[in-house]
Amino acid sequence: LKVQVASNQRSITFMQGVLDDRERRLVRTSGEEKIFFDEGRASLRIGAALQLERMANSIKRNPYVGKIEIHGHTDDTGNQDLNARLSEARARTVAGFFMNHGISSDQLATYNHGADRPLSSNEIEAGRQLNR
Repeated sequence: LKVQVASNQRSITFMQGVLDDRERRLVRTSGEEKIFFDEGRASLRIGAALQLERMANSIKRNPYVGKIEIHGHTDDTGNQDLNARLSEARARTVAGFFMNHGISSDQLATYNHGADRPLSSNEIEAGRQLNR
């Protein structure tokens, strides 16, 4: 009986390790989400709010989530200084949403890039939307 209990304990420990590794990989691979904003705005769209709420709930349930980086971007239309402020406001909007949904501000780091680090081409409207 003692041998069987020891064997079962090793199996349970191994299975828990496999599950923990899977959970860590899930967090790393699903960690890059995109939230889009309207031109010249830092307010959340309805769909974005629902997406952020799902993310906040997932973050709260997962003990392996450490620092959360929030990067604000804009397209390249308009004034460069305004774009820098707008990207900062967008990042703060997302951070504020997370804090209002129970995520500690200690976990959040915000970065604003303005139009300096586009995610897509600004040559066409679809690309500019991806950069917002």
